[in-house]
Amino acid sequence: MREPAPTARGSCAKGLGFDTVVIPDAHTDAAADPTSAALRMTYYVLATRARRELHLAYEGESEPPLLAQVGPGELLRG
Repeated sequence: MREPAPTARGSCAKGLGFDTVVIPDAHTDAAADPTSAALRMTYYVLATRARRELHLAYEGESEPPLLAQVGPGELLRG
């Protein structure tokens, strides 16, 4: 049986590392300015906690603006 995955939000994850990181609610930032330094820093901290896998999930038909800026060679979509 696998151990439950730890859960951390935003700045609480700073300084920690995990094999897999899941950001399940990227769509909640859709209304935020994608060039916002605070928003980018939050995603930077979360993304750099992943040692092996990073999963970004969102609801809706289109990607949130911040994710839409990531090139196809840098983000596997599907």
